[in-house]
Amino acid sequence: MLTVKGEDYDFDLPAGCPVKLTINPVGGTAEVIESQIIEPESNNLIVSEQSLVLEYEEKLNFDKEKVILEFGDRVGQADETITLRNLNRSAYGDTIKMIKMPYSVKTVSPIYEVVTTENGNELSYDITIPMTTNVVSNPYKVVGYGYDSVLKEWEPLASIIDTKKGTVKIASNNYSVFMLGEGSPLFYDLTNYEWARSSVEVLAARNTVRGYDDGSYKPEKLVTKAEFITMIVNALQLKGREDLIMDDTKNKWYEKYMSIALDYKLVEATANKVYPERVLNREEMATILANVMKLYPTTEFLAEEVVFSDESSISSWAVSGVSLSQQYGLMNGKGTGFYPKDSTNRAEAARVIYQLSIITKLLN
Repeated sequence: MLTVKGEDYDFDLPAGCPVKLTINPVGGTAEVIESQIIEPESNNLIVSEQSLVLEYEEKLNFDKEKVILEFGDRVGQADETITLRNLNRSAYGDTIKMIKMPYSVKTVSPIYEVVTTENGNELSYDITIPMTTNVVSNPYKVVGYGYDSVLKEWEPLASIIDTKKGTVKIASNNYSVFMLGEGSPLFYDLTNYEWARSSVEVLAARNTVRGYDDGSYKPEKLVTKAEFITMIVNALQLKGREDLIMDDTKNKWYEKYMSIALDYKLVEATANKVYPERVLNREEMATILANVMKLYPTTEFLAEEVVFSDESSISSWAVSGVSLSQQYGLMNGKGTGFYPKDSTNRAEAARVIYQLSIITKLLN
């Protein structure tokens, strides 16, 4: 039996199916309004075959404040309890307010606590939280945060943005207290890179890329294969095998990221090496991006194929990747040429990763 508790309601659900709850955390009543089939989504966050939807809506700060919790097929198989509370309306909220927020982040949602128990163990789930839209400047910079009660700080979590619905979807990741925050990172050295500024700032707010302690981004700095792979894994929130260790990745900071990339076949190893510290050139980046798009097979091309004037200088193994990345709208030429052997800098990498996030609907 699954028991769902709120401030003013308490009801039970039968066991035997995955559950999707849409409930009002402020108070009021709730009832089962729908039993439906949920088709798996491309991001694989919803794989349920059936769900029960409970819904209650109340106007709050010009938004309909609804929080959605989505559980896997383990829920309802044992004695379980789920409690959702809006901490902004409880004494615990005063404690949260005393805690230092992440640098240059403003809260754009109430703070919620979700308590789940299954015979004494926590349940894992996805939580969708509405933004308080009248205080959001750029919804693409909004990220879900989980509160670490041991470290006494907020940690950014992998987030899927839906600007049409005004919501952010995040995985619980063993956290129980959540909020949405809008980051506003500023870097002093992007003056000559205005074409990349928005991409850099959005990705920095989402913790996909990072600046330096002196407040710079160093957009001109060349990117290695390991650095680019790390950006992709973080941006797409990829989870995979972490035990595919190569001779040139063992005990390195990028060991986990390169292993995940190998697991998803984003890169290939040669003689048990992947050359992670080699500076990435444009044809290598295009090939990696084409491999990424194999994870999203239903994505449509955004541009017609272009024949570059320097096509003969593109390595044979990279021809397909260059063509696909161009047709997906991820990379363009420079004038009439592609310049496949040119290196990639941090500004160019950020622009590509931002576009990739749009195409794969992480930013929607």
